[in-house]
Amino acid sequence: MIDTIKIMKLIHNYMDKNSITLSQYAKICNVSKAWLSRISKNKSKISFEIAQRILKPLNYKIEILDNNNKIIKLNRLNHEI
Repeated sequence: MIDTIKIMKLIHNYMDKNSITLSQYAKICNVSKAWLSRISKNKSKISFEIAQRILKPLNYKIEILDNNNKIIKLNRLNHEI
């Protein structure tokens, strides 16, 4: 399962460091601000494809580690989190 809370923490840290708004980050990722806001409030599930899209500006990638799509690992460059 994709850890939405962990992903949103990464995004909010990026936004704080770069002084950008949720609306600006949504445009970078080509998703709606409303949708990204719902994810940040944990009111919407996130698909693998959308997770990849919103993590791309952060240089993260997602790896599925089992056949049941249950274990997800986020990697940034050579650092695992």
